[in-house]
Amino acid sequence: MAAAAVILDEEDRVLLVKPSYCPGRWLMPGGGAELTDSPRQACERELSEELGIDLTVGALLAVDWIPARSQGFAELIYVFDGGRLTRQQIESIQIPERELTEYQFMTLPDAAARLTPADGRRLMAAYAGARANRGPVYLEHGNPPPM
Repeated sequence: MAAAAVILDEEDRVLLVKPSYCPGRWLMPGGGAELTDSPRQACERELSEELGIDLTVGALLAVDWIPARSQGFAELIYVFDGGRLTRQQIESIQIPERELTEYQFMTLPDAAARLTPADGRRLMAAYAGARANRGPVYLEHGNPPPM
């Protein structure tokens, strides 16, 4: 199980992070859950570890099932609303050098293009749900399941 957050700046740009363990790849901030974590706790803990700031996440935006064939193990990823950061919060971000090499706020199309196709679909679905104030969406590898 993993958790991530859609975090925006004052210009509605999306925050992505670049992990040192996946050269050339960008991700939404978040990460894997520990055995005692709820999805929300995992998200908040990972955001604190990755960004060096404490955030309380909001509503659940999406749950995405990732099939084992894509990465060697099946996974559920919970995506939460990480809110909108102020300039002061952005200036206080401190990324862990051993885990991340960079962070950047990007327009939604640019962010989706930098992610893997499945991650981009997940971001787009979560972002659309947050903007429309709908309930969480259920996804399978970034796609809504056939009805």
